[in-house]
Amino acid sequence: MLPYRCFSIIILLLRPRPIACLLVSLLFLQGCAGLAVKGVSTASDRVTIAVNEDAAKSGDPAAQYKLGLANCCAIGAVDPLHDNVKATLWLCRAARQNHAPAQYLLGRIFSGHPIAGFDPQQQVKLLMAGAPVDRAVARVWFARAASSGHRDAASELSELLPKLSKSEVEKSDQFLRDWKNAPCDYSDVFPNKSVK
Repeated sequence: MLPYRCFSIIILLLRPRPIACLLVSLLFLQGCAGLAVKGVSTASDRVTIAVNEDAAKSGDPAAQYKLGLANCCAIGAVDPLHDNVKATLWLCRAARQNHAPAQYLLGRIFSGHPIAGFDPQQQVKLLMAGAPVDRAVARVWFARAASSGHRDAASELSELLPKLSKSEVEKSDQFLRDWKNAPCDYSDVFPNKSVK
């Protein structure tokens, strides 16, 4: 009720200025829409987890990917709706079974671009706080996804390659030789990060 009262007072104060009034209204509605989208997304993620958990535990890579996607990805230190450790645990299990979408998402997570789809709140957090990056690990998972035929992985890989230092190339080459044992759990790649 309080936000509505504040909104009403702001509109009354801006009434003589219709454009300002319209802009404030749009900003207010965007916040409401963002919360509504977030609520629907969170409910959907919880259903996805419930429906796929048994199959994922039994080793189904598609179900493991869905659990990873539903838990992905926290930006900032406090985010009760997302869990990077759980997300990468499930994505890693699927990726090691050559599941290209899981490999691709791991590449995005470790390249510093973990948010997929429409999530305005997470996008703003990402712009403000950034995300940890390990380009050598990202290269491994983009390369694996590209070799499995993932459409977007090849372009992500081509954007990433010029940014790699010589030591990152050497490190990723070593990981690629034994890619099934390459790091992909969040806590292994970023052991000093406090984000879930």
